[in-house]
Amino acid sequence: MGSWCPNCMDESAYLAQVYKQYRKEGLEIVALAFEKTNDFEKAKNQLLRLKKKFSIDYDILVTQQTGKEKAGEVLYALNKITAFPTTIFLNKEHKAVKIHTGFSGPATGKEYEGFKQSTESFIKQLLKE
Repeated sequence: MGSWCPNCMDESAYLAQVYKQYRKEGLEIVALAFEKTNDFEKAKNQLLRLKKKFSIDYDILVTQQTGKEKAGEVLYALNKITAFPTTIFLNKEHKAVKIHTGFSGPATGKEYEGFKQSTESFIKQLLKE
């Protein structure tokens, strides 16, 4: 994700709500931020503003890497990152069980509602395992 990415902002707002709802059941969210700068302080400040704006309680890690190519290098097991955001769902054994690329936010209407329903159903299933 990146604070510069409109879809990432929509996803961050959504995930902040999901985290508040399911963290007591064991949900953990960690965001890897690929900002448009390698300057740690600048990136940190951008991300702190994002966290405040969307009331994000989960951790956001500054990668100090920029762009999809670098994200693909850091997350080499995914072959490549084709879009921001890319969400990787891990089970309790920390194995990747689902990867979702992109985010259709509230402006997409029914698509967003369907995404929320399927995502939260999947999260509930993972938490039960």
